[in-house]
Amino acid sequence: MAKAPARKSTEPAKTNRERPEEPQRYQASKEELLEFYKQMLLIRRFEEKAGQLYGLGFIGGFCHLYIGQEAVAVGLQSALDGDKDSVITGYRDHGHMLAYGIDPKVIMAELTGRAAGISKGKGGSMHLFSTEKKFYGGDSDPARQAAQLYKRGESFRIPGIQVDGMDVLACRGAAEEALAWVRAGKGPIILEMKTYRYRGHSMSDPAKYRSREEVQSVRDKSDPIEQVKHELEDMKVTEAELKAIEAEIRKIVNEAADFSEQTPEPDPSELYTDVLVESY
Repeated sequence: MAKAPARKSTEPAKTNRERPEEPQRYQASKEELLEFYKQMLLIRRFEEKAGQLYGLGFIGGFCHLYIGQEAVAVGLQSALDGDKDSVITGYRDHGHMLAYGIDPKVIMAELTGRAAGISKGKGGSMHLFSTEKKFYGGDSDPARQAAQLYKRGESFRIPGIQVDGMDVLACRGAAEEALAWVRAGKGPIILEMKTYRYRGHSMSDPAKYRSREEVQSVRDKSDPIEQVKHELEDMKVTEAELKAIEAEIRKIVNEAADFSEQTPEPDPSELYTDVLVESY
């Protein structure tokens, strides 16, 4: 005997309408803000040096610089717990790895394709990877990128928040709210960081679709490093202290560049190692 088709319920579907709190700008101490400043400045100077090495032929293939977007990496990474949190990035990942506390020397050596690189010289700019640090490298299909990304999860009951990605304290505050939401078992959350890179998409992109005046206007009004510098000055950090930080960062970056130029390239036998993982 055939069964009658099941009747569809007329009750409205239950939906989770709970939303995270509106993030508050992080209230950093003077010491914390100095550390954020150092990290952002390290990313800026590292990426500038990477651009120089690319122009000199030491870096081949793709190279996507993070200049102008430093607040996002530092704001997010500073809120994470390195012992238990994992990171998967897009291909513009040098800044995130630096903010995660990974040695600039092994990052720069990877960009120049050296055996001492963090992916043994085989990943390059787009595939920085560290299982030890739970940092799982570059990903990011460009077709997935869109305006108002933070709203794209609403139909899947995934809340989203739009954040000023040029403000490291706003990024840190949003990261803390997102972490609290996720760690409370409420599911995923989308943070859309509204930021602005100063260079082209990659080193092969001359960025002619933007005028110099537009880029300079953003630098003048919204540069994430200059914003923190002004806040530090309000906290009575002296020009001499800031210059000493600049000198320290340049020394670290120059040492990383020297290391990356002098360390040997991978042995040809490494070509087929760590390429595939067999699973059963």
